[in-house]
Formats: sequence, structure tokens, C-alpha cells
Amino acid sequence: MTSICLESFVLIFGRADLELALYIGSATIFHPEHAPGHETISWLRSNFVKTQNYQSLNSELLITLDLSLHEVLSDISSLAWMLNGYLGPEIKLDGYTFHDVLLLFGYRLLHISSLGGPRPSGWLENTLQASLVVFMSSFLTGLGGILPNFPPLSKLARSLAQDFPGGGTDEDEVYLWTLFIGSTSVFSKQDDAWLIPRIQKTMLALDLHDWEDVSQLLTKFPWVHVLHDKPALALWNRLTTT
Repeated sequence: MTSICLESFVLIFGRADLELALYIGSATIFHPEHAPGHETISWLRSNFVKTQNYQSLNSELLITLDLSLHEVLSDISSLAWMLNGYLGPEIKLDGYTFHDVLLLFGYRLLHISSLGGPRPSGWLENTLQASLVVFMSSFLTGLGGILPNFPPLSKLARSLAQDFPGGGTDEDEVYLWTLFIGSTSVFSKQDDAWLIPRIQKTMLALDLHDWEDVSQLLTKFPWVHVLHDKPALALWNRLTTT
């Protein structure tokens, strides 16, 4: 079997395992240790730790996260940072490598907690883990660029977004990112009735006035402009016309 055939085989079965786990809310069959992509993540991490974005993930609030969750948050942020072009436009990942990394992130997140199993304690860790799954799932487009529906993920993301207990500035920033990243893949226009008032209230608390303010905040967390800006701006336009 050639290396390309082997890579294709791993990708097909790995993605099927991950998507099934997302669809039924279960753990994956395979363990993160068995997935490829570790070397690429190490390379991304070695470049990302030198940046201001990395420092923002070590805030007084986020540094209290469970170590495995904080590590995957940092590593996913490093991928978003690279995809946004901060390593230079000539630095790209080939298709196989990108999907290896994406699947490994999915495996790591569901190893922390499956969508239908016991959840992390506390709103912050529960919400961050679920929202990172939302971020990762936004890349899992099928034929025609259509995102698959993962009912356990949508249900969990809505529940957590509607159950924000409040907090300080750091909590509000996480919450606003959670609302917008949810809008890119799991929320729909039918959610606007509860989603838009929460965004407006959080923006007011954070003294954010326009899309530029919001966009700057969103990139403190995993956010890829070329993928996430379009649906987020559609929500923003509905928000500003209500």
C-alpha cells in the first residue's frame, strides 16, 4: 500500500469515527495517541508561543483551566493563527496534513468529554470545550460545502449559550466568542430571538461599538477570518438592523 493510499485510509476512517461520535454524542473509537498530526501541532506550537495571542490565553481566568483543555485551546489557536496568515502567506498545510491536525483536535476534545457523556464541571470549562468542538466542526464540510448536522452539539451549544451565569470582563469575552462561533455553524436565524439580545448586552458590558471592535476580540480566541467572518457578518447585519 502506497503512503498516499494509507493516508487516505486513515483520513476516511478517522473522520468517520469522529463524525459518528459527534452525531450520536459518544466517545470516539480510537484514542488521540493513535491519530497522526502530533508533529505538525508541535511545529505550530513552537511558533505560536512567541506571539501576543498566546499570551492572551494565559489570562488570569484561562490559566485556571484543566491542563488538557488549556493545551488544546492553545494548539487550536495556533492553527487559527497560522490560517490567518501570521506565519506568512507562503506557509500552508497540504490537505492531508490539515485534516490530520483537525481530526487530532477533535479526538483530543472528545477525549476530554464526549457530547453526551459527563461534562466538565463549571460553565467556563464546559462551554470552552463545547465551543472548541463547534470551531473544529465548522471545517467538516461535506459535498457542496454543506456542514453536517450534529444534534448533540447543537443542543449542548444552545443550552450553554443560554445559561451564562455572568462574570467579569474575561468571562464576557469568552461568552461573546462563544455566541459568534456558534453562529458560524450550529446556530441559525431561528436562534436570533435569544442570540441577538445576548450579543448586544455583552457588547455593552465590554464597551464594544462596531464590527471592528468585535472582530479584534474574536481573534483573541480560535477564529479564521476566511471561514468565520462571512456567517458572523451576516449575523452582525441582522443585529444592527433590529
